[in-house]
Amino acid sequence: MNGILLASLLSVVAVEYFFHIPIFSQAHALLKVTQKSARVVFSSRISDHWKEVVLFRYAQELLRATTFVGLMLIGAMALIVTGAIFLDWWIEPIPTTMNALSMFWGWIGMIIASMGYFYLRNRFVGN
Repeated sequence: MNGILLASLLSVVAVEYFFHIPIFSQAHALLKVTQKSARVVFSSRISDHWKEVVLFRYAQELLRATTFVGLMLIGAMALIVTGAIFLDWWIEPIPTTMNALSMFWGWIGMIIASMGYFYLRNRFVGN
């Protein structure tokens, strides 16, 4: 049971991580570029030549935003896995924190802890 509590602690750290990175602005930029490119593709008033020029630029913006979002998610995973390895080495819980990350009850504990922390942080701290 100890590993599940430590995994829940790591989920709280992950929630705080997402509060401090600009993932929502990058996801919004990704959505905005997708909507703009869809409007260009489905427009009958824009020539095919202009569509080629503009869609290349939109593809570059999509690549940049997707890369940033992917790197932020990789950072979150690295934070959780590194924390789990460190906690397993330092505390030696049974089950280990790495095992708790792959167990059903470990995920339930992490979901409850992260939702509770998210609610309390928004209620008392704000953005």
